This record gives sequence, structure tokens and C-alpha cells, in this order.
Amino acid sequence: MVFFTNANGNNTVSLKWYRKQTDISYYIIGGKNMSLGEFVQLSDGYIVLEPEDRLEIVLGSSGLVDALCTAEEYYTPNMVRPQQ
Repeated sequence: MVFFTNANGNNTVSLKWYRKQTDISYYIIGGKNMSLGEFVQLSDGYIVLEPEDRLEIVLGSSGLVDALCTAEEYYTPNMVRPQQ
């Protein structure tokens, strides 16, 4: 789940997904105009983040946005092949 709310004046807010593997940021939400107290909550589906990927909330101007993100981590150990 990703939740963010505009906490100061009117702001333009973007949510990006930075992929380390490609060194590219992809817009999930681009340039959303938000008034004071307006919020966005994304809770359907999921995104699989790889090591060093990140979610970024970017303000179009000075202001204040509060954000919350929940994550679930899965550990997949490397499989060791038996010696032959």
C-alpha cells in the first residue's frame, strides 16, 4: 500500500518507481494537482521491487506531503547444488 496526503497549500505531486537495473524512473502517478488535505491511496495489486529499487514522491513546488508505504519482504535463499 502507498498513501500520501497534501499537508500544505496546493501542490503538484508525482509518484515514481526507480528501477536500479535500468537506471530509469517510471511514473506511477505523474503531476497530480492536490489541494490541502487531499490524499491518494494505492492498495490494489502489488509492485515487486528488486534490490536498490525505490519509490519516490516528488513535489512540483515547495510544500509538504506526508507519505506512508507498507512492504512485505520475501527471502529466497540461493539454492546450493550437491557436490558431484
